[in-house]
Amino acid sequence: MYRGAVFCFALILIACPFSLMAGETCTGVDSISYSSTDKIHVNGHAMHVKGVNWYGFETPTYSLDGLYERPLGSILDLVSSHGFNLLRIPITADLVINMDTRMPGNINYHQNPSLQGMTSMQVMDALFDAAAARGITILVDMHMFDPSQAGTTPPLWYSTSCTWDPSVEGDNVANGRCVDVFPVCINNMDGECVMYTEQVVLDAWVTFIQRYANRWNFFGVDLMNEPHEPAIWGSGGITSSHPTDWASAAERLSNSIMTRVPAFKGLFIVQGISNYRINPWCENTTLLHQVEQHWWGGNFEQVRCRPLALADNSRLVYSPHQYGPSIYMQANFQQPNFPANMPDVWNIHFGSVVQLTGKAMLIGEWGGPLDGAIGEVWLNAFADYLIAKDLRDNIFWALNPNRNSDTPGILLDWYNIDAPKMPLIARVQPNPTAFTVSGSTVCFTTDTQQTSTTGTTGAGPSTPASTTSASTPTSAESMTSLSSLASNTLTSSSIGALSLSTSTTLEEASSASSLMVAVS
Repeated sequence: MYRGAVFCFALILIACPFSLMAGETCTGVDSISYSSTDKIHVNGHAMHVKGVNWYGFETPTYSLDGLYERPLGSILDLVSSHGFNLLRIPITADLVINMDTRMPGNINYHQNPSLQGMTSMQVMDALFDAAAARGITILVDMHMFDPSQAGTTPPLWYSTSCTWDPSVEGDNVANGRCVDVFPVCINNMDGECVMYTEQVVLDAWVTFIQRYANRWNFFGVDLMNEPHEPAIWGSGGITSSHPTDWASAAERLSNSIMTRVPAFKGLFIVQGISNYRINPWCENTTLLHQVEQHWWGGNFEQVRCRPLALADNSRLVYSPHQYGPSIYMQANFQQPNFPANMPDVWNIHFGSVVQLTGKAMLIGEWGGPLDGAIGEVWLNAFADYLIAKDLRDNIFWALNPNRNSDTPGILLDWYNIDAPKMPLIARVQPNPTAFTVSGSTVCFTTDTQQTSTTGTTGAGPSTPASTTSASTPTSAESMTSLSSLASNTLTSSSIGALSLSTSTTLEEASSASSLMVAVS
């Protein structure tokens, strides 16, 4: 069913932030499916994602954070009222393996009487149901294996330790020279030492997905949170089963899930790695390592020589994580031309993936403080970049307040929104797909077309006055740089950006890489 049309006319005397042509499509709750080309789709229509992370299930409380303060439905009402249509929910393999015995903590049952007596997975059931009623989809993220690892991030998709190459000078971890990996057990919350092998993690995924495969709002699975050293992307002529090859593992996990749970209609979200040294198993990438320092999960450089190939590639979405100086003061943030230097960095790290592969991208995590200083400069520069590159689908970190964190969330506390962040996020995704549910029917807005309006209107200054200097670009100068990068040209000022047309093949990309070597 297709109903209605809304238009934003250029003749209107008030400036229009985006052009909009929207209708509404309705279907049965059992007929929703998600796919991707160069964009994410729901039932063949573009789905514009405006998401936020909500953590808690992966912690020793085995529960969503905030339920000790406020009812589940009330929190979801707040999420929905600000246009968010997706929640990314971190979990652990332990939660799924012990789904019948893990009990939630930190829930105020006066605020949440309907959750009284539920196991943690039953609380997850309640989340899926309550979110669906409000038109919110769910992306589940394997954040770690066990809540005993809270505060740490496993480097690989199974529990391992590594023997580092003794011949490597300097930092083995930074150089990614792991010569042997061996499984290790992790002490769970019961004191048992559990071996989280690839098979154990896969089985946990299958169990979870089987439980929710028929929920219309089950958007997808984020297979592994922030792979990093010694993870590599592709193993070239060595072996496709190299024990730290995340690209091959992502294919195996996805394909196995598709085979074992054919009813699952969601997406497979795959993050990058972080190894910023030359990957000896990936050809034609030496130029790209001129820009170092990747965030965990944020390095997709090797995709140009090793794109993923799932059994059904229409289910694949690439998903980088990106943060600013509030997490770590990278060398890139200390350059005299910051933030004008960042588009070149982002293009090399992940920004050309959609053009090279024709597959969609979802920014799985980004965030930071609006601090009136360099952190705010980074946030606005990254927002401008996402708009200029049309990489608007994003999931902000996080819903949780956590004001003492280096990535404070969108809430000041569990009742009050951090209002200045809302225009920032809305500027990146001004027109998220809206879902409504009535009985067994789901309706969602469709056929939306956006033409970006960049700048910082409503989101604070791109460069706070306190940090503006002759060496710091103004917002206009930053946007001039972004416009240049989006023009699909190779210039001396955008070496490494590889701004190629959407029809560019991988072979042409390789030729372009050679051209850039010559230019440099």
